[in-house]
Amino acid sequence: MNNSAQGTIEEPFFLRNKSSKQNLKVLLDPQNPKDFAWSGKKSIAQGTVEYLVILAVVVVISLVVVGIFTGVFSSSSQQVINSSSKLGTSSGSGVSIVDAVLDVEGDSLIKVNNTSSDPITLTKISAGGVDNDFSEQVVGMDSKTFSLSDLTSGCTCASGQKSVNCEYTIEYTQNELSKTDRINKTIDCVTNSVPVDDIKVVYPIVFGTLNYPWVISNCVELQDMNNHLDGNYILGNDINCYDDTRAGGALYNGGAGFIPIPLFSGSLNGNNHRISGIFMYTTNQVYTSLFSQTSTASILNNLLLSDFNIISNTPFSGGVGALAGRGKGSVSNIHVSSSSLSALNSNGNSIVGGLFGVFQEGSLRGCSSDVNIFTQKSLAGGVAALLFTSGVISNCYSNGIIISNGNGIGGLVGKLDGTAPGVFNCYSTADVNLLGSDVGGGLVGMMASGTIENSYSTGRVLTTSVWGNGSGGLVGRFWGGTINNSFSTGRVLDIGTGAVIGGLVGYNNAGIITNSYWDITRTGKTVCCGSGSCTDCFGKNSASSDPNAFFSNVIGLDYNVPMQHNIIGANDWTFGVDANWVRVDNNYPKLSWQ
Repeated sequence: MNNSAQGTIEEPFFLRNKSSKQNLKVLLDPQNPKDFAWSGKKSIAQGTVEYLVILAVVVVISLVVVGIFTGVFSSSSQQVINSSSKLGTSSGSGVSIVDAVLDVEGDSLIKVNNTSSDPITLTKISAGGVDNDFSEQVVGMDSKTFSLSDLTSGCTCASGQKSVNCEYTIEYTQNELSKTDRINKTIDCVTNSVPVDDIKVVYPIVFGTLNYPWVISNCVELQDMNNHLDGNYILGNDINCYDDTRAGGALYNGGAGFIPIPLFSGSLNGNNHRISGIFMYTTNQVYTSLFSQTSTASILNNLLLSDFNIISNTPFSGGVGALAGRGKGSVSNIHVSSSSLSALNSNGNSIVGGLFGVFQEGSLRGCSSDVNIFTQKSLAGGVAALLFTSGVISNCYSNGIIISNGNGIGGLVGKLDGTAPGVFNCYSTADVNLLGSDVGGGLVGMMASGTIENSYSTGRVLTTSVWGNGSGGLVGRFWGGTINNSFSTGRVLDIGTGAVIGGLVGYNNAGIITNSYWDITRTGKTVCCGSGSCTDCFGKNSASSDPNAFFSNVIGLDYNVPMQHNIIGANDWTFGVDANWVRVDNNYPKLSWQ
């Protein structure tokens, strides 16, 4: 008796081949389970008891064996999937298209079904080679309707056409494995693929939006912002433009270097990264800056700028600055350092600022500038040369050196004018040098309106003027507005013959000063204003007294007078973490945000 087990190579099962009337020998070879071979063994007659018994045994054993091998292959297949997940890609078959419509404009609605029990995250649907990106989860055995757009180049319904065949490529992730399904589908052509009210539609990711900004990783991509002026961008890393904007670089442009990005209405999030090394030289640009202009809709933040070399040789420059020539919008946490900005043309007028030539509308907050500025016949300021209309600067500071023979030169702002609210909680340590002119101040050069409040300057102001228009430790020419709770300590020097200078203000026409002071010894000036009426302005630390008496907290002496214990108690300066100022032992107070 043969004891060989049936269903093996030695003793195969026998199945009837109806067409050939021969017996089919099934070789259950795990390496090739679908191969068949012919057997010449005699069959048992159908309809007999022996045949029925054998047939039953065959069915039972077949199910057992198939189950065993199915388990083996399922286990093996699972191992392959687990292994493939490490590779990150797989050909999927877990989605289907339930329904789809397409209109002549190239817009489509497509209902995608997850045919598996595990959730998927659908990442892309392509039709005719046109991609639409998503990031949408579809739970197991469920479906969602997706909107596709701009398919006219790949999957098109012509006018009057009732249907069209399109190939869809659906990319998704499942169990940390990336999968791709390709499906050919005949879809209906409709007049307008607009969903009915009760259908919830998943719309494509639109890159260049605030939620999905374009990522900039090099200087050429930075220059390419010219192509999408209302887009939203984020820096992916620090960007060095030095080689690109010099001779031989991709952005040399015949010596012009980086081309200013035109009127920008989008957003740029620096992501606390740095743009460095930009060179620009213009002879006919009205605005010479990273951005020529920014609109009221623009948002610029979290950006470091350094080692810029910007030169304007234009007869009239509407604005030169590291960030923008003329700025509007929301600007915060932007800092420029180790940079040089120059306006060389002596036959025209220029407006040069460390960050902005002109800041016209919006808010500039939490910013700084540490640059060298040289101008001819210009307004100039460490942060902005001109602040007007509705522009406001707060919690900003400036450092560096400003040299100009123009009027309206300030350590922080050249001129404060129009209806601009003004300057709040700011300071400047920049040195202001007026060559042949005398309208300049340690903080603001010329002030016609607005407010300076809770601010100070410690930089030197030097004038060589013979005209007598006004230079001061804080403000040069004070046409109007208010200075409140502010002080100056920087040296004010006159090496000309006719300058009008003061410890706090040079020339006061009609401005109002409240609860402010200057250091007599350090400024070298014994008067608050060189000309005009100045009240509620206090000179402290005179040469005849202890130079440190102003700071001391010795019993019997007021601490930081006149900031506290004023004649009008309501004008006392506020100190503390949540207030405007913090005390500093044996030194001047600082702003609480410093």
